[in-house]
Amino acid sequence: MANILLIDDDRDFHEIVSLFLSNTPHKITCASSGQLGINIAAQNPPDLIILDIAMPGMDGTETCEKLRALPNAGKTHIMIMSVHSKGELRSGICTGCLDAAVSYITKPVDMNVFITAVDNALAQEPVSD
Repeated sequence: MANILLIDDDRDFHEIVSLFLSNTPHKITCASSGQLGINIAAQNPPDLIILDIAMPGMDGTETCEKLRALPNAGKTHIMIMSVHSKGELRSGICTGCLDAAVSYITKPVDMNVFITAVDNALAQEPVSD
């Protein structure tokens, strides 16, 4: 069983992801803002963070940078989910966040694609601190 942290401002998406993962052994925790996600990750480092890029206030890029600065950050994988294509994000300011991510998925997402991406991300070796 893996501990997964979803950081996304869309509460409806929290329900969708929870539904997608309901038949897996994984435990999902949801955070509706970057700061809340950072606080949760600092207290209980997850195995995988699913991070939205386009959020009000602290966006996913800033959230990613702060998550990577936490102790034991190298033991946590980050999977990016966004309505923006990877090319759109790479041409913007998100290059560092994309480079830190083990996976990238564009919303809306198919359940089977999502579960496969989660399993593949969790199967990767942790990066060293």
